[in-house]
This record gives sequence, structure tokens and C-alpha cells, in this order.
Amino acid sequence: QKESTNTAVILTKLKEYAGADITLAEVTISGLNLNMNAKATSEAGVFAFKDRMAKEKNMNTLSVPIASIHEIENGLVSFSVQATLKSLKW
Repeated sequence: QKESTNTAVILTKLKEYAGADITLAEVTISGLNLNMNAKATSEAGVFAFKDRMAKEKNMNTLSVPIASIHEIENGLVSFSVQATLKSLKW
């Protein structure tokens, strides 16, 4: 129960970081590992999202591999994020 509550809090926080420019397509949390696939309205939006996430005090490592950034339909950009968390308590 507690882990699912923590996961819900993390997902809510990620949606806040995403704002209107980022759509979270898939988020996986396994232990302290966080992986997500998302879409952005621009490449600049991808890096702005990464910068917002990097300010999270519970973020240990954060990576948006350049090779994961691809232009897709309607001018959108798909990308992936890999991160490790310091804690599941946000």
C-alpha cells in the first residue's frame, strides 16, 4: 500500500514537471530506477523538462540519451529518460 502511494506521488510530481509541453507515454519505476518514454512539442522542450527534473532533490542520476530523441508525427519529438532516485519518498 505504502509503495503504491509513493508511486502515485512520484507520478503526480512527474506530471507537474512535464507541464503542457510533455506527454508521458510510459513510466516504469522498479526499485529506485525510473524509466520513461515521452513526447514533447519540441526538442527544446525535452531539455527544459530534463532541467526541471534535475532540480528534484530525490533525483540521484538523470539521463536523456541524445540517441533516444526522434522527430515523429505532427512535429512532435519522442524521447526517453533514465534516472535513479535517492528515495521513493517524495
